[in-house]
Amino acid sequence: MILFLIVSVSGVVSYVYFNQDAIIARGIVEANKYLKAPVSVGKISLSLFDRFPQVAIKFENITIQESIPESKAHLLNAKKLYLSFDVIKVIQKQYVISEIHIANGNILVRTDSLGRHNFDIIKKDSTQKTQNKNQGFALKNISLEDISVIYKNEGKNTEISLYTSKTIASLKNKKGFTEIALDGAFKMHQVGLGEHTYFKEKNLSLKSKLKFDANKHTFEILPTSLNVEGSRFELTGLFDSGENPHLNIDIEGINTNIQTLLSLLSKQIYDKVSMYESKGIVYFKGNINGSMATGSQPDIKIQFGCQNASFFHPQLKKALQNTSFQGDFENIAGKTKLQIVDLVSTLDGKKIEADIVLEDFKDPKLSLNLNANLNIASIASFYPIPKIQNPKGDLGIDFYFSGKLADLKTNEGKKHIDASGEININNLSFNFHNKPFLFNDFNINAVFNKNDVSFNSFTGKIGKTDVALDGFFKNIIPYLLVPDEPLLIRANGKSTNVDLDELLTATGTELTKTEETKSNQPKEAYKLSVSPNLLLDINCDIEKLKFRKFKASDIRGNLQLENGLISMNNMKITLAGSKIEASASLDTKVKEKMVFQTKTKLRNIDADSVFHLFEEFDQKFITSKNLKGKLNSDLQVYLELDKNLNINSKSVLADVDLTIINGQLINFEPIQKLSKFVDDEELKNIKFKEIKNSFHIENQKIIIPEMVIRSNLNTISVSGTHTFANQMDYRIKIQLKNYKKKNTAEEETAMETAPTGTTLFLKLTGTPPNIKIAYDTKSVAKKIVQKMDEEKKEFLDIFKKKTKEQKQVNPNKKVEIDTENEIEF
Repeated sequence: MILFLIVSVSGVVSYVYFNQDAIIARGIVEANKYLKAPVSVGKISLSLFDRFPQVAIKFENITIQESIPESKAHLLNAKKLYLSFDVIKVIQKQYVISEIHIANGNILVRTDSLGRHNFDIIKKDSTQKTQNKNQGFALKNISLEDISVIYKNEGKNTEISLYTSKTIASLKNKKGFTEIALDGAFKMHQVGLGEHTYFKEKNLSLKSKLKFDANKHTFEILPTSLNVEGSRFELTGLFDSGENPHLNIDIEGINTNIQTLLSLLSKQIYDKVSMYESKGIVYFKGNINGSMATGSQPDIKIQFGCQNASFFHPQLKKALQNTSFQGDFENIAGKTKLQIVDLVSTLDGKKIEADIVLEDFKDPKLSLNLNANLNIASIASFYPIPKIQNPKGDLGIDFYFSGKLADLKTNEGKKHIDASGEININNLSFNFHNKPFLFNDFNINAVFNKNDVSFNSFTGKIGKTDVALDGFFKNIIPYLLVPDEPLLIRANGKSTNVDLDELLTATGTELTKTEETKSNQPKEAYKLSVSPNLLLDINCDIEKLKFRKFKASDIRGNLQLENGLISMNNMKITLAGSKIEASASLDTKVKEKMVFQTKTKLRNIDADSVFHLFEEFDQKFITSKNLKGKLNSDLQVYLELDKNLNINSKSVLADVDLTIINGQLINFEPIQKLSKFVDDEELKNIKFKEIKNSFHIENQKIIIPEMVIRSNLNTISVSGTHTFANQMDYRIKIQLKNYKKKNTAEEETAMETAPTGTTLFLKLTGTPPNIKIAYDTKSVAKKIVQKMDEEKKEFLDIFKKKTKEQKQVNPNKKVEIDTENEIEF
C-alpha cells in the first residue's frame, strides 16, 4: 500500500515536472478567458508543494490594471498570487481553477466621479464558458493574506480603508446562483463619508454568506455576523447591483454596549467622549433601504436606547448612573433627524431629565427640554473645563429651547427662536486658570426670554471686589452657541469695593530697578484684554475704588463698552473729600496702542492730595511735599498705552487750566536756589493767595506761559519749558519792594528799578540736581519781554490750530490776557 502511494505520488510529480510548461500555458490561457483587464507579471512558475495537495501556478509581482478606460491605475498589486488546480484533473487535462491565494499586496476598488467602476474585469460570457466541463471557476477557497483594501466612491466623497491579515472566501454554483462565503478578521482604518469619519481604527470580524444571482445582478445577504470591538451585529438583506442599484439591509445589535455605539459616531464626536467607559443594557436596530445610484442616497432608520446604563470617567472616578433613554435616528430623502426622549440619569445622586430633537444636520433645528438639579463640582468632575479650577456650588435649571441654529446669526431669524425657563446658581466659587484670586459666593437667579436672560439677582465676589447686577444679558444664547456673536450686558451695577490692583494684575511679576535702591524690586504687571464681542451699558454705583495709591469713593456714572471702546460718561467721583466730574474713554482695539482720553473737572481739592493719589504724576520735580492749597482744574488729556497699561510718553497731549488758592510752595528747590540772588527767608515757604495758569503738554514737553506768584514781600513771574526728561529752561522775573543791591556789573544789567520797586531778571536751566540760576542782562531782559509776547501769541496759536481729529484737545477754548500778564480761562 505504501509502495503504491509512493509510486502514485512519484508519477504525479513526474507528470507535473515534465509537463509544467504546458500546464502554465494552459492555465494562463484559461485565466485570460475570464479576464479582460491587462495583467503584468514579474515571474511565473509552477509549484506542486507551495499549495499542496494542489498544483499551483505562482505569479510573482503581479499587477492587474483597473477597468476604467485610459486609466493606468491598478486594481490589484501583489507580491504573490497562486492559481491552484486539482492535480488529478490536470492530469485529465481539465484545467479548473479551484483556489486563488493572494498575499502581500493591496487592492484599490473605486468608482470615479462619472460613475464608472474600476473592477469590471470579468468577461460577460465567462458564465457560459463554465458549462464546458474542461474549464471554469469552481472556487472552494479564495484567501487573502496581508492585504490592504481601499474603496473609493469619488462621486459620493466616500472612502473605506481596511487591512486583513487573513480572510477566507469561497464560491459555489448552485441552481443558477453563486453562493459566496466570507470569513475573516479586519482592522478598519476608517470609513469616510463626506467631512465625517467613522469606525476609526476598529477591530472587526465578519462571517458572511451571500447569494449572487448573475441574471438579476442581485446579492442576497444571508444571515451575516459582524463583530465590532466585541459587540455583535446581525445583518440580512438584499443588494441589487443592476442598472438601478438598490440596497435593503436590516441590522440588529446583539450583546452591544454603549461604548460600541459611541464608536460608530463620527470621529469628531467620538474623540470628545472616547475616554468614557460604559455599562448597561443597550439595544440597536436599524434598516438601510433605497437607491445606490449616483446622486442618490438610501434611507436610514435606526432605533436605539439603553436601560440602567452608566457612563464612567476612569481618571476622574465619576459616573452618570441609572441612565435610560429611547432614541431614533433617520435619514430620509437627505433629511436627517435624531431624537432622544425620556432621558433620565443621575450624577452623584442628583437627577437629570431631558428630551432632545435635532433635525436636518445641514440646517440644524434643535429642540431641547432640560430639567436638572446638580452639584457644580460633580459636573466639573465628570466633564472638566480646563480653565475653570475647583468649582463648587449648586445648579438648578429648567430650560426649553426650540429653533434653527442658523437663525441665531440674523436679527430676523432670532425672532423665530423660542427659549424660556429659569436658572438658579447658589454659592458658586471657582478659580480661573491665570488669576491669583478667587471667584466666590456667586448667587444668580436668571429667567430666559427668547435670546435674552434677565437677572432678578446677580451677586458675587471677585477677590476683594464685590459686584451686584440688576438687568439683562441680551443675545446670550447666540453668544454661547455661535462664534463671533455679540453679548450685550445692560444693567445697574453696584459695588461696595473695587480693587483694580487685584483685578488687573496678570499672572506674573516683572522686575525693575528703582532709582532709590538700584536693586531688583518686584513691580506688578498689569494686563487689560477686552473681548470684541462684549458690549456693556452699566449704570455704576461704587462705594470705594482703589488703584495703587489712587483711592476714590461715591462713584456714579455710566460705563459703556462697544467694539473695544470703553467709555465712562458723566462720572461723579469723591476724591480726597472733594467732588470731581469726569468723562473718559479707552480704545482697546489696537492692543499695543490703546488710546485714552479724558475731560476732568477738579474743584476745591487739596493740591497735595492730588499729587499723592496720582503718584506724583510719575515725576520728582514737584511733589505733594512741596505744594499746598486748594486746587481747581479743568484738564483734557490724550495718551496711548500698551497692553500692560504702560504709557507711551511720546504720545501724551494735554491742556490744563489750573488755579491754586491760599497755597504754599514749600522747600521747592528751584525757588530756594534764588536765595543766592535774593535775601528772603520766605523763599523756603512762599505763601500766595492765588495762582492761575494754563499749560500745554506735547512732544514730551510742558509749555508754561508766564505764571505770576504774588506773596506779601515779592511777586515772582515764571515762564518756560520743562521736558519729561526733567530738562528745565525757565525765565524768572522777581519784583522786590525792598532789595539790597549787590552792586555788581552783571546785576546792574539784569535788573530794572522803578518807583514801585526793583525787578530782577534771572534764568534757570539744567536737570535736577544740576540746576543753574544766573542773571539775565538788561538787553536780554528786553528780549525776554519780547519773547514773552511771542510765547503768548504762540500759545494762543496752539489752542486755535487744528490738530489731528483723535488728538484734538479743547478746540473752542477762548483765551484772554489781562494787564497783569495772568492767563485766565
